Amino acid sequence: MENIDDFQAQWNQNNIIFGIQEDFPESVVTIANQIKEFMKPENRKYQGALGNAKGMLDAVKSYSKSCTISNSEKFTANIKIIFDFLLKVRQTSQVPLNTTFFINQKLKKLDPAHTSLETLKTALEKECDFHVQNYNDARNKIANLMSIRIIDRCEEYGQDKITIGTHCHSGAVIQAIVQAKKYVRQVIV
Repeated sequence: MENIDDFQAQWNQNNIIFGIQEDFPESVVTIANQIKEFMKPENRKYQGALGNAKGMLDAVKSYSKSCTISNSEKFTANIKIIFDFLLKVRQTSQVPLNTTFFINQKLKKLDPAHTSLETLKTALEKECDFHVQNYNDARNKIANLMSIRIIDRCEEYGQDKITIGTHCHSGAVIQAIVQAKKYVRQVIV
């Protein structure tokens, strides 16, 4: 992945700026590779817009849990570097960009200069969990509406089953097709 060298350089620069040596977070790179290679069966949890965002949140939480520093401002700066790196892994979705914006706003509101690292970590992890739950709820609602649409198309056109064409790897699309599978003859991807 071409952005790893830039990520590592920014990480090292941050170590210099804060005068605190912290190991490079290899776990973030591992998850970034899984996000990039989402077509491999073991990485499918990171497919689609929501999967991409979930991967980003998994990487951020992984760093937060393994973080060895005690400086809140460096921690927050590191989170921003991690987000910047992960947003470049798959630039096909608005969801990670929006999620990053809201999490950064939350951290800014807490003012790292006057907030303990444990408070920041707790807030970050809670915010990540909130977004994952929000993603799941949204995907379920969208999938339910799309499966109803599939059934409506069959009923409207007097068809027992229809063929569906899609070019995306959306979890909502897959879930909708599975929910309406008795109305689906074939799926062309």
